Amino acid sequence: MTSFKTFLIAGLSVTGLVLFTACDNKDEETAAGLTSEDYDEVAAIAGSELSSASEGDFTDLEEAANYTKRPGSLGKEAVDTTFDKGPFTISLYRKFAPGLINDSSDVFIKGTSTSMVMKRKVTGDWTKTAGSSGNSKSASVNKYHYHRVTGLDTLSAAITLNGTSSRDNYRETSVKNTDKTFHIKGTGTKTDVVINKKDGDTYPESGTSVYNFTIEKTLSKADKTVVKTITVEVKVTFNGTATPDVLINKDKNVKINLTTGEVIN
Repeated sequence: MTSFKTFLIAGLSVTGLVLFTACDNKDEETAAGLTSEDYDEVAAIAGSELSSASEGDFTDLEEAANYTKRPGSLGKEAVDTTFDKGPFTISLYRKFAPGLINDSSDVFIKGTSTSMVMKRKVTGDWTKTAGSSGNSKSASVNKYHYHRVTGLDTLSAAITLNGTSSRDNYRETSVKNTDKTFHIKGTGTKTDVVINKKDGDTYPESGTSVYNFTIEKTLSKADKTVVKTITVEVKVTFNGTATPDVLINKDKNVKINLTTGEVIN
């Protein structure tokens, strides 16, 4: 795992000097038009977008899983609130329904409420400077997730999530007078993501998440700036572990740690 991937888990890359010619090096491009560096960067970005360490998509799955494992009435009451968590402002909406028709119930009714709707919006900005070196990293986060969770009835051994997400995020580093910025826009779809209700089974055992990202990468040093736009599909196939299989553009296989965002080739 490269230092770039490790740093982006927290939000950004930490590579050293960047060769500006890499963006235009056609000899290194694959059939998909991406270089090996592009694939590494996309994988690291995906890790950050997914991991709970960076308020990624897995945070929502953990929230849903924790809900079903609470004693008594199976979980928390409905909420529609906004609160701060560190540098982030989070809007959280959770209500219940006796099926898939509506989501208007404010109280979970055991034996009647079989599903819930979860909506979560995360916005925020942060910046960090690394000591006397002057190196810095920053992020601007604006993401939204919607989930329909079924299987809340007492007979079901697992919950199933289906939903969508959108994001418009920035990540930037400044290392040795070289600035590197990623503008990440895109949508995601979760399909039949299954999580057991048993304690300890936080990681989804099956289902998929598919993301379509457009990543505008800008490299700036002195008076030279190079911009490259990368369009990719990232497919996550859950397997019951912390490190599901991830396929980038139907071409590159990696694993990503859902908790830390670490990329494993």
